[in-house]
Amino acid sequence: MPFAPIDDKGTVLEYEDSGAPPSTDYTTVFLVNAFLWHGGVFRRMFLHAEKYNMRLIAIHQREYLGSSPFTEDELALLYSDDPEDQAIILREQAHAIAKVMAHVISHGNLPLPRQSNNGHTAGGIVVLGRSAGCAHVIALLGNLDSLDKSMYALLEQYVRTIIIHDGPSVVYGIPEPAGTHHPLKDITLAPDKVTESFVSWTTAWHEPFPSLEAVTPEAIIRRKNLSETHDDPKYRPTRMNTEDMKELACSGVAERMGPLFVHWGVAKENTRRALIDTKGLWKNVRVIVEWADMSFWTAAWAARVLQDLLAEPIREGETRRDVRFVRLENTNCWVHHEEPERMLRLIVEQTR
Repeated sequence: MPFAPIDDKGTVLEYEDSGAPPSTDYTTVFLVNAFLWHGGVFRRMFLHAEKYNMRLIAIHQREYLGSSPFTEDELALLYSDDPEDQAIILREQAHAIAKVMAHVISHGNLPLPRQSNNGHTAGGIVVLGRSAGCAHVIALLGNLDSLDKSMYALLEQYVRTIIIHDGPSVVYGIPEPAGTHHPLKDITLAPDKVTESFVSWTTAWHEPFPSLEAVTPEAIIRRKNLSETHDDPKYRPTRMNTEDMKELACSGVAERMGPLFVHWGVAKENTRRALIDTKGLWKNVRVIVEWADMSFWTAAWAARVLQDLLAEPIREGETRRDVRFVRLENTNCWVHHEEPERMLRLIVEQTR
C-alpha cells in the first residue's frame, strides 16, 4: 500500500487509495479512522467512489496496519497527566494528516475546487473523521496556526469541507452527563472484557433520538439498546461477518495502548479554536457535524451541546466557523460499512 512520510525519522502513515475517477473535477475525500478500527473500514465505499466522482483516501493512523507505531516517548506524551504533553502529541497527529494530504496532492495532481455547470462545487478536498478519529480532525482545524506556512497555503487552496462523523463528546471536550454508561469507563467490567463490551456497544442499534432537542441526560439514561431487547436481525450488534471483524479490527492497539481519553481541557481548547474562535484561518472551510440517530449516545449528546453553544451570541472579536448539523436517520455509526453508497450520497449532498 502507498504511504506518506511525516518526518525525517522514517515515520510514515500508510493509506488506501480508491484511485482517481476518469474526470477532471472529482472530489478527493480523506477518511480518518476511529479507535480499534483501521482505515479499511471504509473499503466498501471504494466500490462506489467512481459513480459519485470521488477519490477516497483512507488513512491508517499511527499504530494501525502498516503505519508507524508510536515510540515509547510518544506514548508517554499521550498518557501524561500534563495537558500540554497531550496537546503536543495531538497536534503532531493532526499535522500528520495534513502531511498525508500534501503528499497526495504533490503526487496525485488533484483537482482544485471549482463551480460546476449546475452551480455545485466540485473538486477539492473533503476531510471526514469518524468517531474517535474526529479528535485529530478537530485538532487539525484547531492548530492551523502551527502548520508550516507553505503547507497551510497549499491545503487552503484545496480543503473545502470537514465532516465530523459521529464524534463522541470526548473529542470536543464536552463533559458526559452524570449517571450515563460508557463501557470504557465501567469499573465493574473485567479488564479482558472491556474491549468486547466496547465493540458490542458501538456496533449496536439504539432507540432513535427524534431530534437533538430530545437528547437530554434523562433520555440518554432511559434509552434502550435495541440489539439487546429485540430479536429482529436488523438489530444484531453488527452485520459484519467474523472475517470482516478479524480483518478490520486492530486488537493490538487496545492491548498496547488501552483506551485513550483525550484530556477535556485539550479537546475543549481545540474545539474552541476550530469552530468558535477561528481567527479567520481557513475561513472558507465549513464543518458538517453528523450524528447517527441510532448510534451510541455520546455523539448525539456532543452534537446537542455543541449546537446550543454555537447558538449563543458571538462575542466581540470571535470569528465563528460555518457549522451545520446533520441527522443521519435510521442508522448507527456503521453506515459507511452497512450502507456505503448511502454514505457517499450523503457526502455529495452535504459538500456540493
